[in-house]
Amino acid sequence: MKKYMVAFIAIVMFAPVSIQANSDDNKQLELERRLEQLQNEVNEIRQSLESPRDNLESKYVSKVIDQVKSNWFFPEDLDVKRDDFLRVALKIGRDGSIIGQEIMKSSGHDQFNLFALECISKSTPLPAMPIEMNKEFIELELRFRPPQN
Repeated sequence: MKKYMVAFIAIVMFAPVSIQANSDDNKQLELERRLEQLQNEVNEIRQSLESPRDNLESKYVSKVIDQVKSNWFFPEDLDVKRDDFLRVALKIGRDGSIIGQEIMKSSGHDQFNLFALECISKSTPLPAMPIEMNKEFIELELRFRPPQN
């Protein structure tokens, strides 16, 4: 009887360990599958970010920003704080014309705002969009701030 009792206790004691080990193996496999799935998703996102279309659009936006920057004039005697800024939303047509313009956040200084809007006006027409972009217009937001000496 003692022999059977010892065997029974051993089976009961070690059974949960083997079940737990099995459960841990299943969890490990599930985690590995999920990790692989996440890595695939990250790779897809990277590929979409590196697509030629996005690269073409970012190059176009850089050209627009460079052209506007070349016309940005800020008088030294204008009394504004270093952290003041103005945000302007632009809607640009295929030919580089400005279809729409809206102040999204004022700098709080009318003259500062006026200089920024004048800068945009002097920059027109903006570069025409490359044919490969296949868009009728593009929207972007420009941020103007005083020189950060």
